[in-house]
Amino acid sequence: MFDKLHVASQRRLSPVCLAVLLLVSYACQAQEDETKWSLTPLIGINAPSLDQINNDVFPAPVQWSGNIVVQPTGTPQTEVVTVVNPLPKIQFATEGAIELGYNFDSNNALVLGYGTWEGSSSSTSRTVLPFQGIFSQVFFQRTGKFSYNSFSIGWRHKLFADHGKWRLSTNVGLRELYDIDYREDMVFLFQTGPAQSFKRIVSVNPQATGVAMLRLGLDGEYFPVHWLSIGVRGGYDFGFQKFSLNNASIKSDLQSNDNVGTILLPIRPGSDGKIQYLLPDGSGYNNLRVSMDGWELMLGVTFYH
Repeated sequence: MFDKLHVASQRRLSPVCLAVLLLVSYACQAQEDETKWSLTPLIGINAPSLDQINNDVFPAPVQWSGNIVVQPTGTPQTEVVTVVNPLPKIQFATEGAIELGYNFDSNNALVLGYGTWEGSSSSTSRTVLPFQGIFSQVFFQRTGKFSYNSFSIGWRHKLFADHGKWRLSTNVGLRELYDIDYREDMVFLFQTGPAQSFKRIVSVNPQATGVAMLRLGLDGEYFPVHWLSIGVRGGYDFGFQKFSLNNASIKSDLQSNDNVGTILLPIRPGSDGKIQYLLPDGSGYNNLRVSMDGWELMLGVTFYH
């Protein structure tokens, strides 16, 4: 019923890679007498837009068709059921990161960072589905998870400071999102009929990579001692364009004797390999484009050397 679809993605030299080359070249020319390295572990929240994920994929239904046996004639009859089990929006989720800084002087620093983020949403409902020749009551659990890793390069410039006690800085840079992964799992637990207490699982797992973003932010730091600061960082990420999810794999453990026909899932790969979402009335699919624009707020402890 379901086939795996793998679509090769084209790789290119990203704006982040170009920025790394330019800034490292500049750093090599710096002739300051004093330099300092810094290391900052960070944790906080990030709230990417996920516009069409939240607004179109999460409300999308499942359209299930199956054959039932009409008694007493034993005639098979196809029944179609549209199951609505919307997922709550992912408003924000926890992000962890680490940053390495190179301070050219007391006012300017080059900052390299790595981060990871994952948001999830889950919902359950009860419905009746045609399965193994009869209508069965079903407990339906649906889960969606969106995650990514990121690499960033930025320039931090001091705005204000107070004799080494506190500092307020701007932070401007580029961020590259990679290993972008969306996974949707649908678990159907049958509560009546011949399949009582058994379950069937259908999973869809599309991906994307190489999404570049511009980051603008403010950093505030307090120095209890000269070699350590406690900081709060806020910022906003702007994507250069929306992107598609692809490279989808679809897995299902439905069996041939389940008498299940075509299932229209909330998302599917289109003919070009790009992910589409099912319309609310189940009449067809539209193309999916994702935006990651959004704000973040992080807490960190910086060690200076």
